[in-house]
Amino acid sequence: EWWVQIRVAVERHGVNVHPHLSTVTYLTECGAPTLILQCRNSLRPSETAQVYGSLAGGTLSWPKLWKHLAFDGQLLHGTVPKAGDPAGTTRRTFLVNVWLNHRPSNCQRLSKALAKRLGDLPHRFTFSAFQAMPRWSPVSCHAGRFRTRFGRRRLLHEISCRLPHRSGDTTAGTLQLHWASKDAMLGPVEKGKKK
Repeated sequence: EWWVQIRVAVERHGVNVHPHLSTVTYLTECGAPTLILQCRNSLRPSETAQVYGSLAGGTLSWPKLWKHLAFDGQLLHGTVPKAGDPAGTTRRTFLVNVWLNHRPSNCQRLSKALAKRLGDLPHRFTFSAFQAMPRWSPVSCHAGRFRTRFGRRRLLHEISCRLPHRSGDTTAGTLQLHWASKDAMLGPVEKGKKK
């Protein structure tokens, strides 16, 4: 799933406003991995073409119960649709954006009554020191081609890149992706071209 939120800043002022941090907490161990590209979204929708071109890298993270990712909220990110999950399984995540010096329109503080009803967490968390992610490039192992289109109101942009297939050594893992020139591209959707 790739999405862009519509915010008043974009509608009224032609400015993309990004959270300081975006986070993903996995509530299941199944479903599509999260892809975070080393590509910052433009500050104005009219300047999107400035970020078009070759992508150098990114991060790919498969779901694991209670796993938590935090990253720069201006980086393009989404999920990579994945076939082969057993029937009846659903990818569930809890997404939180951290805003500094800005509050998105129509955003309201959670009422105290509702906050009390949420209760305690069923699991005690422990945090460990950050460990370097394994590095991956298309030449290091078998890769498939991922392609998706996205946009705020219409599918105007396209990402095309090679991604690793999930295997035993990447189960619940997170990989640091590195692409050679033109192995991964962000650009406009070509008119008349089928997906």
